[in-house]
Parts: sequence; structure tokens; C-alpha cells
Amino acid sequence: MPVDLNAIPPLAPLIRRPQTKRWLTFLGAILLAESASTLWRWESERFGFIFWSTALGFPKAIWGLCFSLRRFSYQCDQVWAAAWNINDAGEWVAGATPGDNVDKSQDALL
Repeated sequence: MPVDLNAIPPLAPLIRRPQTKRWLTFLGAILLAESASTLWRWESERFGFIFWSTALGFPKAIWGLCFSLRRFSYQCDQVWAAAWNINDAGEWVAGATPGDNVDKSQDALL
């Protein structure tokens, strides 16, 4: 039975990992924005646990949630691409390794 080798799908590109500098910049921006907003809108005295958790704790929690969702998405994409690039015998297709074939078009993503 003839096999058409042109019908074999190409290797799935692996997604680049989230860039640390962008995420740290995002953390700084969220901390500055939320702290400024808290200082501007806070009507009572500015001390105590509630004030500091509002000024610094909530922005870090929001950033942590966003980062966790992005990291989870990255891991799911990596698992999908690795599973696509493995043949039925459990070997890497065409000598591909998990570090090969990284898609560089994803630079715009955080």
C-alpha cells in the first residue's frame, strides 16, 4: 500500500515561555496604579492591615492570578505540541526535541 509522505503534518511549533522582564514590568505597573488609586481614594487614616493589604496585597494577588493563568496556558500549549510531535512508538518525530522548533511569532504575548 503506497504512502503519501506529503500528507504527514508538520511538527507543531513550541510556544516561547513567558518573558520575565515583561511580567515584572506588569507587576510594577499594577503596584503603582493600585497604590496610587488606594492613596487617592482612601478616606480614613493610612495605617493598619486593611490599608496595606489594599495598597499592596490586592495588586500582588491580581498579578499572581494573571501570571498563573498565563503560565497554565503556556504549559498546556507545551504539552499539546509535545504530544503532537511524538509518533505512536513514543519517539520524537524527525529528531525533534522539546527545545526545538520554537515559534518566534509569539513575541507580542506577555
